Amino acid sequence: MVLLIVCVKLNMVINDSKDQIVKMQLEIEKRQLENERIENEVKTFELNEETIKKIAREKLGLRDNDTIIFENSQPN
Repeated sequence: MVLLIVCVKLNMVINDSKDQIVKMQLEIEKRQLENERIENEVKTFELNEETIKKIAREKLGLRDNDTIIFENSQPN
């Protein structure tokens, strides 16, 4: 009887471990895809005036001197 209980518990541990392995494999695949995307982005990165402006605009919130920004302070 004790052997049966031990076997059932071990089987549960094995099943839980298998589930964790599947989750980890999915996470690894997800991160590999993200790494590939970033690598492709780095390979195709071209530092020119337009790229610098885009980074300044998107990452730093900067604008050209002749850009007018309208801000709505009214609630929606």
